[in-house]
Amino acid sequence: MNENILTYDLMKNVYEKKSYKFFDDGKYNLNIFGVRTANKVADMFDDWIGVCYKDNSDNKVVGTFRATTDAGTYWLKNPENKKGTALLVPNQYLGAYKLGMHRGQYRALVQDKAVKVYRDSNKNTILDYNECTIEEGIFGINIHRSNPLTYSKNVYKWSAGCQVFQDIVEYDLFIHLCRKANKFTEIHLLIHYLRRRISMSYRIKRYTYNQAEKLGVEVKPSRTKGKKIDVFKKGVKVASVGALGMNDYPTYLEKEEKGIVPEGTAKRRRKAYKDRHEKDRHIKNSRGYYADKLLW
Repeated sequence: MNENILTYDLMKNVYEKKSYKFFDDGKYNLNIFGVRTANKVADMFDDWIGVCYKDNSDNKVVGTFRATTDAGTYWLKNPENKKGTALLVPNQYLGAYKLGMHRGQYRALVQDKAVKVYRDSNKNTILDYNECTIEEGIFGINIHRSNPLTYSKNVYKWSAGCQVFQDIVEYDLFIHLCRKANKFTEIHLLIHYLRRRISMSYRIKRYTYNQAEKLGVEVKPSRTKGKKIDVFKKGVKVASVGALGMNDYPTYLEKEEKGIVPEGTAKRRRKAYKDRHEKDRHIKNSRGYYADKLLW
């Protein structure tokens, strides 16, 4: 199976091969899935939560958001349950989630039916998926955000087993889609975790090619792990930039055109990025400089 790019039809094929139900009828009939990477070192937002659905015009839409499907280091070292900290078992959980309030504080997807979890009890920072520890029940394994104001660098206390978004903007969009789905059809919520990593190769946008031409450089999909693009000057690689899995200005513009994010999102995120990187983005020929010029 070609796993270089996540598409609607690819995800449908993955589900069908595993004999999982894929919801292909209706508008905004969300298929919610998770991609758990092979990395077993805790505390990183190195996974994805995604959605597949058809919009009002029958366009096939796939959206992926940076997240963690594992607990953070704080709760691994300080488990709330004497059996150990919960780690969600890869499976399809039909109807297991509904819109509700996470700990009574804000809108989230909350667990409504039993799911299976591993119990990691050795209090270190390595994630243990031991099948001998699996139990099933209602454990409060919700799908929620991390920092309410911006994105979070580390998981730490944000997850004690919940599925947690890194970026508040992406989380708000996800909840918006879930609420929108409720207007059109019954929400079918399912989680499907892939045990092996899917390579999320980056598709370079026309905006970046135009910016590269202005700078007199060439850009190619990156061969550096975790990066979006490699930058070449006179045939020599000078930088690898862009965190794979994170959005950027041309990606937000594309999402605006498709109606995936509200109008003006690209402009707001661009300003936020430039403000955060004010110190490094002006150093000519640095990675920060090329990231700013090519992706923002």
